[in-house]
Amino acid sequence: DFTQISSDIEFGDLHEKENLIPNSPHTSIEYPPLYFLLRSCPRVLNFLDLIYKVRWEMRYPLQRRIPLSKKLRKIGITATWGEALLLVPFILIFVQGLLTTFLHPSVSKSGIVSRLPLIICFLTANHNSLLTLFLGIPFERAIKYHKISGYLAFINGAFHTYVAWVAHINGIHKDQELTSFVSGTSVNMSGTLLLCIICSMIITASPYVRRKAFEVFYYCHIAFAITMMGCAFYHSGALVPAVA
Repeated sequence: DFTQISSDIEFGDLHEKENLIPNSPHTSIEYPPLYFLLRSCPRVLNFLDLIYKVRWEMRYPLQRRIPLSKKLRKIGITATWGEALLLVPFILIFVQGLLTTFLHPSVSKSGIVSRLPLIICFLTANHNSLLTLFLGIPFERAIKYHKISGYLAFINGAFHTYVAWVAHINGIHKDQELTSFVSGTSVNMSGTLLLCIICSMIITASPYVRRKAFEVFYYCHIAFAITMMGCAFYHSGALVPAVA
């Protein structure tokens, strides 16, 4: 009896494997919480299968390596077409940060481009993200872009602080008003805290800290992220907290 049961199980596994097409996971893996409920509604299950099949086929080309990958790998650069597509907003945000700081200074516009990297930072921080869904970038590879967006948020935040400081000096015609600029209003205070928190997150997320005291990095990262959401709400509104 045991042999017969084992053979039936093996036959069932082989039968299911035969029904699977390449690059298409089993239905129960795609949505396990709803799988047994959806099995009772074949039409709905077949419709969702079609959606997932189309999604896998659309994002598969983005998982291919970019040209010259073998040569680039020798200098430590590995990227897919999806990752190359993700790099485009980083370049545009950085260039826009330079323009709104040095060529066409604007407090409001530089504030917007310093806020955008934070949004990307949160989108690349979780396992089941929109990037995984549409670009086919797994969490392990998205972490690299999470770090880049954090650095970019700090750089553009420093640019924004510089523009705001110049506007503050030009408005009061004094050079001794650093205290009033840093903490004069709730907007300035929250902005100052934002820049300090991002700087602290970069320091505590350094490879040295992660190797020596991973728990320190991990819990500080969570605490800083929660505090940053509160500061972002007072500094620029509800957009960043809502995305987070």
